[in-house]
Amino acid sequence: MLIKVSDIPEEGLRVEFAEGAEAFDGLGGDARPAGPVRGAFSLKMVGPTVYVKGTVEAVVSLDCSRCGKPFDTRVEAKLSLDLNPVESLAGEDEKELKEGDLDVGFYTGGEIDLTGLLAEQLVLNLPMKPLCSEGCRGVCQFCGQDKNENECGCEPPAGHPGFEGLKDLLEKMKREGAKENGESD
Repeated sequence: MLIKVSDIPEEGLRVEFAEGAEAFDGLGGDARPAGPVRGAFSLKMVGPTVYVKGTVEAVVSLDCSRCGKPFDTRVEAKLSLDLNPVESLAGEDEKELKEGDLDVGFYTGGEIDLTGLLAEQLVLNLPMKPLCSEGCRGVCQFCGQDKNENECGCEPPAGHPGFEGLKDLLEKMKREGAKENGESD
């Protein structure tokens, strides 16, 4: 969704939208919209800066981080951005970011690509560890059985598997020590 900066009236512009999922396909990772992405926002121009405030919401399909099964979750994001022309960066040296600088973006060629900004806001509001349910038990690390469906009955090995080589070495040393002392197996 492109908006021309020259089309923003002095009193501001109010935009409501419902875009198809295909416009937001590249959310990253396994995240994908499960339906239309909806939102409403206002654009107000002060000098070359465009202030954008609003919300975006969507139902997003994710894969559970415990069991791997796909599930849908509702994601809602509030956005408040200050967009400046990218040309305003010309000639600036490096500088330290301040807290408010993270809410600043840029537009080029007199056009604002809101689809990219809105997709970014959705991604930032996705759960860090997506779970199909709080009680998801995941899969067995030994046989791969989904523990939400059935118990597999696998018994975890005694001790840490990383020490298996040391255990074998200890057994070998015990056998060799017994042979040296004239003991039989």
